[in-house]
Amino acid sequence: MNFDIIHLLNNKDFISGEFISKQLNISRTAVWKKIQILKNLGYNVESVKNKGYRLVSRPDIPLSEEVLYELDTDIIGKNIYYFKSIPSTNQFAKDLIKKKVQEGTIVISDIQTNGRGRKNRNWDSPEGGLWFSIIIYPNIPSQYAMLVTMATSVSIVN
Repeated sequence: MNFDIIHLLNNKDFISGEFISKQLNISRTAVWKKIQILKNLGYNVESVKNKGYRLVSRPDIPLSEEVLYELDTDIIGKNIYYFKSIPSTNQFAKDLIKKKVQEGTIVISDIQTNGRGRKNRNWDSPEGGLWFSIIIYPNIPSQYAMLVTMATSVSIVN
């Protein structure tokens, strides 16, 4: 429901609490409470008496509810785990696989402190890059698994 309010506020103009209330079929008090939740999540929502609410800016983090709001995909991105910092998105994803997490789950972090690459090489992943792992369960022979990684890398670059 919070992200329905963001969708309404996306046009950058002021929208009255009454309009939001009617659109979402909730009370004006409920609108105010949901706006407070958004503010706590890092959204900058301006409120002006007799004008309403206006979305000034949003946090620079991938909140799964907002990403999912208009996501047009069958598999990838239906579940998102976001971290400011994590030792390794890949290791976290491996732990999720043991729990049989849904295919298409994405693990994202701004920083990795103990990433691992080919031949078990370590690397640090500083803020400013794209550090993520996507869980898929492809029905292909294991000798072709590396092709999925390569195709994904080429797709991202393109």
